[in-house]
Amino acid sequence: MAKKNGAANGHRHRLRERLLAGGRQAMADYELLELLLAYAIPRKDTKPLARDLLTRFASLAGVLLQDAERLREAPGLGESTLAFLRLVRELLARMLEAEVDGGLRISSPEDVADYVRLSLGAEPRECVLALCLNSANRLVHRTIVAEGTVNQSPVYPREVARLALLHGATALILIHNHPSGQPLPSDEDKAMTRQLADALARLDVRLHDHLVVTPSSVYSIMTGRMVHSAPAAAAP
Repeated sequence: MAKKNGAANGHRHRLRERLLAGGRQAMADYELLELLLAYAIPRKDTKPLARDLLTRFASLAGVLLQDAERLREAPGLGESTLAFLRLVRELLARMLEAEVDGGLRISSPEDVADYVRLSLGAEPRECVLALCLNSANRLVHRTIVAEGTVNQSPVYPREVARLALLHGATALILIHNHPSGQPLPSDEDKAMTRQLADALARLDVRLHDHLVVTPSSVYSIMTGRMVHSAPAAAAP
């Protein structure tokens, strides 16, 4: 057993050395995930688990952005490891959140695609996020305006319009997640987008976009196109 543990420790040491010397370019995806998992499961060979997770969820992003229930289906992931992976995701989201809050100019859906996937994509219930922008398209306020069930979250255009006025916004981006993992908008999503755009226009506030997000995708209702699409995770 001691010999096996020594070999595992030596392997991890070599992975750390490669990471420090060459960064992510020097390592395969499974090796990066293997080393990450080693900090959460120090007494276990994490290479098989890393390979299994990448097979199940298609990519590193697919693993880190996966909701806890799907991750629990993978053998070998305990609650402490789930919390560790969630911590990594939240750190990444906080980093992007700071960039957005720091005055990022939002001129297209792509400017916030990574942030909204990390912040909303893996939520188990539908949530609606509003980004209020000034005339230079810089963020002046962001807030969750509604939280709902696994398949719906009521949004009232009047309340969103009031929020825009309260913060002196001249434009607004609405974002909501689809816990089902399907990024295409429903007929109700499209109808609500039209109603909100009309309500805001009467106040000289422009609805720049309404985005639908999942852990791997972002769809723009206003432009009718996929803004971001990563490889789909394997079916359970």
